[in-house]
Amino acid sequence: MTFIDAQMVAKLCGFHDAKRFLARRAYMEQNGFPAPVHWLKRPLKWRRDQVMGWIEMQGVAQIHASVIEQADNVIMMKHAGRS
Repeated sequence: MTFIDAQMVAKLCGFHDAKRFLARRAYMEQNGFPAPVHWLKRPLKWRRDQVMGWIEMQGVAQIHASVIEQADNVIMMKHAGRS
């Protein structure tokens, strides 16, 4: 069994960095994404086989991640224009 950190999970799911993945983690878990292993709190680790299984079930997880990230960037740019 192989365990991977947030940076690797982010890469596999199509996010540019772990911070963006972690910001979306709760939403993803509501949609079947596996929770990190319960016995290790820092750094968070996930079972690679579970993450890969979730990605395969989604079929388009990479597209979803990039769309979410683009939407986040648009929101940030709108707020940046106000400050």
